[in-house]
Amino acid sequence: MCARIAEIFERKLKNLSNDDQWDVCGRGGFLNRVYGFVDSALPILLALPAFPYKSPNPNKAVGIMPDLAENIALDVLYDFIKEVNAFYPPGATMWVINDGHVFSDCIGVDDEMIDTHDACIVEIYKERVPGQIAPVQAMDFKGLKNIFNADSEGFQTLKRVTGNAHKVPHPVKTKMTGGAELCRRLMLGIGGADRAYIRSLIEQQEPETLSLYRGQTRFMLDDLADVPSVKSLGGKQKKKTAALVAEEMISRNQGYSNLAKLLLPNYVRLSIHAHNNKGPKYAIRLLPKHLVRPIDDLESRLEPVAAYEFQIPTPWHNCMIKVEGDEFIYLARSAVAKKALTNSGYTGS
Repeated sequence: MCARIAEIFERKLKNLSNDDQWDVCGRGGFLNRVYGFVDSALPILLALPAFPYKSPNPNKAVGIMPDLAENIALDVLYDFIKEVNAFYPPGATMWVINDGHVFSDCIGVDDEMIDTHDACIVEIYKERVPGQIAPVQAMDFKGLKNIFNADSEGFQTLKRVTGNAHKVPHPVKTKMTGGAELCRRLMLGIGGADRAYIRSLIEQQEPETLSLYRGQTRFMLDDLADVPSVKSLGGKQKKKTAALVAEEMISRNQGYSNLAKLLLPNYVRLSIHAHNNKGPKYAIRLLPKHLVRPIDDLESRLEPVAAYEFQIPTPWHNCMIKVEGDEFIYLARSAVAKKALTNSGYTGS
């Protein structure tokens, strides 16, 4: 039973890494985690952090709401669960855990927009999977506010008890809601990393932390390029803001990861990011190779991009491009499509 579930995972979801350890030890760890459910005839529970929010940079994503990429990704996840449920009577549930409210104020997105985006993802899923018949719900969608049950009376009590404890830095101006902000404070109070320690690692140029910090700074400088409160800054101030955001995101990512470990200790943990698959996290591919090809340029779209062999870009930092007559749908920054429409003789919208 467990071996069959592992085979379905390999065939339907697993992404190969550059230094893949699945066959060495990862598969064994996966089987052990699944066995913990199967041995007690319980539904298999999997957790995947995904679907946060579209990039605010219009040269990356076309709009702010989920599009074809998210639709395809949801189909991929559901197809995996559906095949498991077809032969394992207790069933399986994929918890899709979005981190929209964890980072929304870092990327210049208002909290209410995250709420709208989350609701849209759920509606898309319901439209694509109407009236499912299964032992348990195939997919469930959770965010920071769901984890802390932000709409409950007990949550309001927490608000009074915590007061101003665990204040959260906000390097980018956004409109925040009281509920989402309290959730961020609770998250960091429960599992947050020591900011002073992170700063010391950066200053000491600890290789792994420094590489992460510099990479995140470059990424956020690009991602925040069109956010009004950042766009109006001078060059040095933009870089400073991106660096502050990068450091804050490292801290919050650790806090959210620690919270997930605490609340979901036995779940099969999946990730859209590159991992060597030795466990406890296992890398998956949301967009299937036979259907979607990531590219950097439309002119060379038929040539595989080496950089994307093991790690493809995320749906929320890119857009989908269809070229009439081509076999593939292409995943690329929206700037690629704009460039083609302007300079390469393509027509479309």
